[in-house]
Amino acid sequence: MSKDFSDKVGELFKSMIEVGFEFVNNNEDEIQKVFVFGSLEESIMFDCFYSIDKVIAKRHQINEHLQKKIDDSDKRQDALLRIGIEDLKAFKELCINYKEDYPNQVYLVYDAKKYNFTSDLVYDQVLIGSDKMATDLVDEWIAKISK
Repeated sequence: MSKDFSDKVGELFKSMIEVGFEFVNNNEDEIQKVFVFGSLEESIMFDCFYSIDKVIAKRHQINEHLQKKIDDSDKRQDALLRIGIEDLKAFKELCINYKEDYPNQVYLVYDAKKYNFTSDLVYDQVLIGSDKMATDLVDEWIAKISK
């Protein structure tokens, strides 16, 4: 894996985290972590959710947990998802252009308190041949984190 490829992947992952954090107005005071999920297995799917005061909040629930309310309108959520999907498409194309395998799932976590970023890439097929949908993987991740 070339340094150029790694740098470009890092920029795309950073963009995905940034769009998720921008959705909550970069609220470092209340947001503990930003979780980004991407699936490239059957179709491209992007979503994000948040840790606020040790509670996990999906994007459509965010104002239930924030002191500083945000614009969580459908229009703004659609824009968030559209940008995330575009970043995932660019990531897939980058992998193809560099002749690198691309993962089926991408799990990204930004810790806003520690300014720390982690990623987990899953190459195994999880959705194909099962009754699961990508949204089920998000729910499973939330359940795992919530324990």
